[in-house]
Amino acid sequence: MPDDPASLDKLQDIFLPPPIGWWPLAPGWYLVAVVVFALTAWLALRFWRNRQSSAYRRAALSELQRIEQAWRSRPGSGSSLSSDLAELLRRTALAGAPRVRIAALSGAAWREFLDDSLASARSQGSWDWLDAAYRPAGPIAQQDGQAWISITRDWIRNHRMDDAC
Repeated sequence: MPDDPASLDKLQDIFLPPPIGWWPLAPGWYLVAVVVFALTAWLALRFWRNRQSSAYRRAALSELQRIEQAWRSRPGSGSSLSSDLAELLRRTALAGAPRVRIAALSGAAWREFLDDSLASARSQGSWDWLDAAYRPAGPIAQQDGQAWISITRDWIRNHRMDDAC
């Protein structure tokens, strides 16, 4: 029976071709890689520009923190707090907007600019404390000082110069 052509002993295994490799990639993958690279580069550039354009905000917030700590260590100096915060607001606005537009503003025009650039209902009409630096020095309530600091912090974080200028 060994000469029988239908014998199972004479069967040979099927040889499979080697698996298809990843390289070289199909043309579609090159397109996907270019799009992903371009998108990543665009997002990184946008992040970097945004970070650069908001550097003055971070500097102003750290200065505000220094002012707040100094005020807490000497809580009776209300006019000093007011003048420090007014100066910080002015310097921050000058850093974020054209000097020609900001430098000449004072009084009601300055308050209107602050309101317009923040566009928050919470701050509307709450800038009267800016005049405290020009009044006789006197103690201020802890609550008032904290409110001034809070309003200043809110303005530094949330102002938009595009709308106000």
